[in-house]
Amino acid sequence: MYNQCTLIGRLGADVEASSTQGGKDVANFNMATSEKWKDLDGNIQERTEWHRIVVWGTLAKACSNLRKGQLVHVVGRIQSRSFEHGGQTKYVTEIKADTVIFLERGERGGEQSSGFDNARPQARPPARGSRSAALPDGMPF
Repeated sequence: MYNQCTLIGRLGADVEASSTQGGKDVANFNMATSEKWKDLDGNIQERTEWHRIVVWGTLAKACSNLRKGQLVHVVGRIQSRSFEHGGQTKYVTEIKADTVIFLERGERGGEQSSGFDNARPQARPPARGSRSAALPDGMPF
């Protein structure tokens, strides 16, 4: 079984960064993804989905520079959890991010943000003996 999602979207608000009591960095942000299509009448329709992203460790510290509206690429896993609030059980589904790639630089107090701005996905050579090594386009099937 495999749990992975890849999203490219824009932040709906600035990142909320903090540390746990144990000193581990954590960052939370909401991002929007959208799709457009033409309906049967030829009208353009659009649907936006909102995703709650959670980032831990050194990546969380780098994400604290992200601001509302910036375009990011997130790779992570979907995780649901529950918590008590006001005597009621609430449920939330989050993306626990393993990778966040800043696709745009943002402005913060006149300075450009830093972090993983230059971290772009790079192709890796296929593993020795892997099936994709024999295919010209690198596809595994």
